[in-house]
Amino acid sequence: MAAPTPVVLPSAERRRAPDRPLALVIFIWSALLIWIKLVRYVRLDANAIDLSYYDQALANTLAGHFMRFQWPPFHHFGEHLSPSLLLVLPLYALHPHATTLLVAQVLAVALSAWLWARLLLDLDIAGWPRLAFVASYLLYRPTHALVAYGFHPEVLEPALAFALLLAARRRRWGWFALSVVLALGVKEDMALYLIPVGLWLWLERGERRAGMLTSLAAAAWFVVALKLVIPAYRHSQGFADDYQYWGNWEAASPSLLGPKLGKLANLYWPLLCLPLLAPAEAVLWLLPVAVLLTSRNPLQWGFGIYYVAPFLAYLFAAAARSYARLLERFWLWPRLIPSLLLVVNLANSGLWAYARHPERLWPDQASRRGHAVLAGIPAGATVLAQGNLYPHLPRRPGIYLLGVDEVATDYAVFDLAGDPYPYTRDEIAARIASLTATGDYERANGDERFVLLRAARR
Repeated sequence: MAAPTPVVLPSAERRRAPDRPLALVIFIWSALLIWIKLVRYVRLDANAIDLSYYDQALANTLAGHFMRFQWPPFHHFGEHLSPSLLLVLPLYALHPHATTLLVAQVLAVALSAWLWARLLLDLDIAGWPRLAFVASYLLYRPTHALVAYGFHPEVLEPALAFALLLAARRRRWGWFALSVVLALGVKEDMALYLIPVGLWLWLERGERRAGMLTSLAAAAWFVVALKLVIPAYRHSQGFADDYQYWGNWEAASPSLLGPKLGKLANLYWPLLCLPLLAPAEAVLWLLPVAVLLTSRNPLQWGFGIYYVAPFLAYLFAAAARSYARLLERFWLWPRLIPSLLLVVNLANSGLWAYARHPERLWPDQASRRGHAVLAGIPAGATVLAQGNLYPHLPRRPGIYLLGVDEVATDYAVFDLAGDPYPYTRDEIAARIASLTATGDYERANGDERFVLLRAARR
């Protein structure tokens, strides 16, 4: 068994390294992403279910109904055990609105970038390589997908992962324990992914006691959360509903093999396959990647939206370790890696979509009409809303989501040009036609895009 790795802190010279260019990069990225997310919200392009869920949960917590949802009426801990979501509550209390969650999401990723920069110093990577690694992290397409999504508490996971890696390297076990506890509180499945962190501490860092405690605590919490806590809040619903996609043999069908390998390659080629050259660090990311690949849910095995969050930090930490080791063996060509990494991720960035369509960076006239239609719905009315419109009616009593809760309401509102999920736009149009054809609803406005139906008077 390896002896504990000695603590190697950055030299005084490196600690005094100027952080102004780094801070400027993080600030510009944060400002741009906050602007994009707020404009998307104003343009009625925000995710319906998750953004509204967490907006309601925090608003109801402030009102004395701890982590309760308005729709459907249940406790959040009956769906996911996420007490660390309360870290956002002080900021949310200053401005209780869905837009606060969108801003908090960007700030959480910005914090992870700052912690990543501190970890790079501990890996003896400074100057231009450090700046390039941090900028590449922010431009990396899975990072962009994570922060561009409406809102989900998993956005806290990269910062906490970087924090626990940093604390482990410095043997600051109090900070390490705090990071682990907060990570466990983001979502119950994070416990499963923290088990390998304990193995890494033991086998790679030589920290036998800390490693065993971490793995045992994570495994115990995973069982307690799924077997006891979530079922207690969920009551009659099965605790495994949200994990039905895991480990299904249908996921190994030959028809899915090619697409899955393609998505897997998309994780590694923008990182120049550097994580694959660090086998000791592979223990950190191998389990979550394997779990997602065994899923039959394309969002999971496609590493989409927030599903990459649990191991995003570990991929970059492994890439940095590979780079540092290559520098030890070779003098010249590894010095090109940071620049090449930045060029690749800049070229592959999701931000180019806004360069190709700059009009998406500004509110448009159509969305103003949509807001006017929503504002015209009486405050006490019950509403059936299409997904992209739902987050703009989160505080109304009796708001229902199209495709999930199909009940008779006073009004129904649709956006023929907006995100139709879980339907197609043709199905939305057909649904409007069927509601009016039966005589249950009548048209309440004349807008060609935003259709407001009112329950017919009998």
